[in-house]
Amino acid sequence: MGALRDHGLRGAGGLAGAYYLLLFTHTLLAAVNGPLALYVIWRALRGEFALHRRWARILVPVWLYVALSGWAIYLVLKRYGVAQEGIAF
Repeated sequence: MGALRDHGLRGAGGLAGAYYLLLFTHTLLAAVNGPLALYVIWRALRGEFALHRRWARILVPVWLYVALSGWAIYLVLKRYGVAQEGIAF
């Protein structure tokens, strides 16, 4: 339990591992999401709609996951987060 407090979660218990998995996948996919969105838009502007549709089928679920997991991370931090030096949730 002391290790969880060192990382900024209090009272989370066994959910800390699930939280960190969610945070890792959210961060990784959020980093990929921006360039992928630009690529899909670029393909549409060039009139390459077959490639645009193919990549958009990948982009939309990634975007939805990043958006919804961002809210989940926010709610977890609001409930279990520890305020540190002026940052409060």
